[in-house]
Amino acid sequence: MNEKNSQRGSVTVIVLGAMVAILGLGAIVIDGGMLYYEQAKLQTAVDSVVLAGARVLHEGPLAVSTAAENVAIANGLSLLDLQLSINTATGKVTASAVKQVELGLAKILNHSQAEVGALAEAQVGGISGLKGMAPLGVIWQEFLFGQLYDIKVGAGDGGGGN
Repeated sequence: MNEKNSQRGSVTVIVLGAMVAILGLGAIVIDGGMLYYEQAKLQTAVDSVVLAGARVLHEGPLAVSTAAENVAIANGLSLLDLQLSINTATGKVTASAVKQVELGLAKILNHSQAEVGALAEAQVGGISGLKGMAPLGVIWQEFLFGQLYDIKVGAGDGGGGN
């Protein structure tokens, strides 16, 4: 057996292996990007749901559910995929959602669907203290469009202290 015949078909195996690798990387890039996009869209919808619910938390759990469901539907989120938790004692509204996403190129590699999820929580409450913040008040007056106003003036000469 000569050397030429012993290498026959090796190019076919190498090309086939390279094609499978390229197909796998393409599936990761294309379907991974699609999964990232769908998860970001789902996260935005769930964030909107909890913010809408927290805004009306003082009106009671029924108002929270109604507001959350309306925002979920407006954002294209199925109510079957949405889990909503309302805690009026702590002032928290929590929502989570899971969505099945159809894959494109990964179907060739026997993966037709993947699941993405999102979780968000909003809490209503007062601020007890912050660092690096200063109170700012605006004098009550009639504001006219196009006119300049002094919103913040200096602290003055700083008279006595303790």
